[in-house]
Amino acid sequence: MNHPSIWQKLQSCERIIVESCSGRQAVLDIQGSLSKALDCHHGICIGINIIWSKQANMDVNRTNLLLTSSDETLDFALLPHADNWFLWQRYSKEPTSSEFNRKLTLHCALVKYVSSGFNNKSLENNDNLLEVMSFA
Repeated sequence: MNHPSIWQKLQSCERIIVESCSGRQAVLDIQGSLSKALDCHHGICIGINIIWSKQANMDVNRTNLLLTSSDETLDFALLPHADNWFLWQRYSKEPTSSEFNRKLTLHCALVKYVSSGFNNKSLENNDNLLEVMSFA
């Protein structure tokens, strides 16, 4: 853990439960979803497990195109791990609490949107994300 303040910031966030830490990696619970964190050279990366709905049909191609369609989503990546898919986001090395919470809110909403099969109803109360997803 090169940047203990990053791990402390994770632990101080109400939505995150740090289940375990080992070196530069952590296993998290973010709002009931299996999640992972990596302490990387350019910041922390957090991956939230996507539970694909039956309607979503694990639409990896559409998800990847969505992530490249906006400047707001360029710090995201969709990667498999074992039998799971994780939506990763890079956070800066020292995000402010408000920046961290804003990005985590977008991250959680995007996971919900993708896992719902791109259902706009999943974006209720997320006007900023709805604008970004209009490109999808």
